[in-house]
Amino acid sequence: DICMFFFFKQKTAYEMLRSLVGSEMCIRDSFNAIRQARGLGDQLVVGVISSKEIARSKGPPIMELWERVEIARACKWVDEVIENVEYNPTLEIIEKVNCDYVAHGDDLALDADGNDSYHICRRAGKLRTFKRTEGISTTDIVGRLLLMTKNHHRKGQENSGMRKISEDGNLTSTN
Repeated sequence: DICMFFFFKQKTAYEMLRSLVGSEMCIRDSFNAIRQARGLGDQLVVGVISSKEIARSKGPPIMELWERVEIARACKWVDEVIENVEYNPTLEIIEKVNCDYVAHGDDLALDADGNDSYHICRRAGKLRTFKRTEGISTTDIVGRLLLMTKNHHRKGQENSGMRKISEDGNLTSTN
């Protein structure tokens, strides 16, 4: 049996054969990555990266660790979930969880210093890649959500649309 390890990271997702996966965002790209990582082997282990590691490497996580763990556990392609893994995959973690390879999309994942997060696994021949989901970007989705919130609040300042029932029972605008 081949085991992949997938690192479910903030804004991206990465996988391995009896694999460990790192996780942050729950979007189609992440699940597509997990599905493809699972297809590279017989088992998939997902490594959920600690909030401290995400903050150090990418900025504050959007979801709490327990939320990311539950998402990974609920995924039908995941055989096992490991909590609080480091951001950069190491040969030690692959060996510790009894995985053969690390799985990751064909895009380059950089660490906090701008280096290839997977360089150790790549050099050791322990990295298997899959096709990244085209046209889907967690960064774009987060940006759209922030823009929607900003526009919503701007509209609210112009016309809050708030109404109340006055003491005499009539419905009135608060503007």
